[in-house]
Amino acid sequence: MGYFFDEQGNVLEDIKLHEELISIRPEKLRDIPMVIGVAGGTVKAEAILAALKGQYINALVTNEATATKILELIPN
Repeated sequence: MGYFFDEQGNVLEDIKLHEELISIRPEKLRDIPMVIGVAGGTVKAEAILAALKGQYINALVTNEATATKILELIPN
């Protein structure tokens, strides 16, 4: 996607790189019925969770270790 967002999935403002991206705006992703995120690696778990919280993706393809880490980050 290329956009930077916080842990709650809010797109960060005043990021110069955002002006240079050739990409759909993250908010527009919410209008698409099925948006599949493809990401792996436990180091990406926080970012994946933020993308889910921001409702930028509603399906995920990942590996078991990453999925486990994401679940560990969700408060009970």
